Amino acid sequence: IVDTYGADTLRLYEMFLGPLELSKPWSTSGIDGVYKFLRKIRNLCHDTQGQLKVSEEKANAQELKILHKMLRKVQQDIENFSFNTSVSEFMICTNELSAVKCNKREIIEPLLIALASFAPHVTEELWEKLGHPETIFNARFPEHNPVYLKENDFTDKLKKVDAINASGKKIYSPSEVNSTFGFIKEDLCFHEYHISRPGKFSDADLSRDFEAIRSLRG
Repeated sequence: IVDTYGADTLRLYEMFLGPLELSKPWSTSGIDGVYKFLRKIRNLCHDTQGQLKVSEEKANAQELKILHKMLRKVQQDIENFSFNTSVSEFMICTNELSAVKCNKREIIEPLLIALASFAPHVTEELWEKLGHPETIFNARFPEHNPVYLKENDFTDKLKKVDAINASGKKIYSPSEVNSTFGFIKEDLCFHEYHISRPGKFSDADLSRDFEAIRSLRG
């Protein structure tokens, strides 16, 4: 396996199979997926010709959210020895960064540091290519910043509300709305229109009042 896929692939795959405390039947049927994940990590900071290509531009809000969502989950998983779910989170993060074509140093370097204890050979190689003379294991593990995980864009919140409405879900009481739209409940306009309103209201009430909120927010 090491000759075919490399030591990091085997290391990750063994963790990916499941919780450490549980016995698992050995199978290599999914190892190719882990190998492709490591190739995606390389591709994040290389162009199609295999040349190192890392941007010095500042990361945008979406990219920072992807990174810090992963950091939060991995930090929790490491504390709980849930390495299999950490590997899954790395894969999700890498797929999302690939989808937005992110190759920014501000994002790539913390990702590599977080991944280093899981895939030490690949990350050490890429760390050196990025211009660091010291080993990646001397780098401080990045802390997630909850600021980047907050939903601050009111328009995005309204889009989520619209999506839930379009799904056909029926909301009737303030408590149900509070639960379903919990991500928006702290917004003053929503609070004034719904959470503090006594009694029950219909989908028509929701639709009308969401339009009123939009007009207040521009």
